[in-house]
Amino acid sequence: MLVIAAAVAVGSLAGCTGSQSEDEMDFYQARTAFLAVLDSAQAEVPGEWESSEPGSVPCRTPGGAEGANMFTHRSGPGVPDGQQHATLERIAAILDEVGYPLTITQMAGPSGAIVEGSFPASGTHETGVSVSVIVSPNATTISGTSPCGTGNSREINHDRQENGGYPGE
Repeated sequence: MLVIAAAVAVGSLAGCTGSQSEDEMDFYQARTAFLAVLDSAQAEVPGEWESSEPGSVPCRTPGGAEGANMFTHRSGPGVPDGQQHATLERIAAILDEVGYPLTITQMAGPSGAIVEGSFPASGTHETGVSVSVIVSPNATTISGTSPCGTGNSREINHDRQENGGYPGE
């Protein structure tokens, strides 16, 4: 099921990088597609994960329209020493398929190797996207900001609070 969701997300996110048009995604579409990609990446490290998503923030779509995007942070289990780089490479392949090639760095930590991948290498991409993945023996984290989709962040956050979540949750 995650493979199908990732394939749908690949097609959806590909349309989010162009200029404003009839095909530009709204906040909910951009969020759903982005979370599907992160779900596929997360599946590379089985186990219990915790997730937080504070709400939407204002942004400008690549076409210049008023928009909103969201930040999410996921924390999951560690990866046994010696397997971190291979795990991050599998996650990087998933993200690369949707146009988020990770810049990978490796460092030594007190309990083993820590590898990190980020897109872009620093800052935020013109679409509003940023992704950071850290894999270590103690924990794996995936954090990111979704593409900017059309919508008003104040209204989106108000509706989320009033309805106890986003539509479809």
